[in-house]
Amino acid sequence: MRTGGGGEMARFLLEDVRSFVAAKVRVNPEHQGLFGHSFGGLFALWLLFQNPKAFSHWIAASPAITWEESFLLDHLSRFDAGAAQAYVHLSAGEWEGDHLAPFQTQAPDAAERLKEKAKTRTIAAAQEMAAALSKHPGLTADYETYSGENHMSVLPVAVNRAIQRVFALS
Repeated sequence: MRTGGGGEMARFLLEDVRSFVAAKVRVNPEHQGLFGHSFGGLFALWLLFQNPKAFSHWIAASPAITWEESFLLDHLSRFDAGAAQAYVHLSAGEWEGDHLAPFQTQAPDAAERLKEKAKTRTIAAAQEMAAALSKHPGLTADYETYSGENHMSVLPVAVNRAIQRVFALS
């Protein structure tokens, strides 16, 4: 595996960061969200599979689901949400699918970019993940494509949507 450290990052986030924030401001432990983009989205989904009760809202923007031979799908196949009640929102930019963004079509590396898109399948993988997660009792999962956005430009749009989802009045 080319990457690692998810366990230590999860510990830091769930123990150190949570206690630091709770010491500074009042928080509702039953209503907290985790946002991740790209590898952060991969991490958010991995942590969901490890500890589905850790957050009430899970936001994975342009998640790198197919990274490292799609190892995350092994976690999905063994996933049991148990008694967790959570909302999962997956998303990607329009130009993370099968087509290049208009500004990329004439680039010297256009063919290589298309080949990489076919391998990473960001939109399709996120849609498939949302569909699979929505079959788990207690989870509500959906997917959204952000028009006109690519892997990097999607970030501010996705952060804004995450804030709307997590802090929506119910």
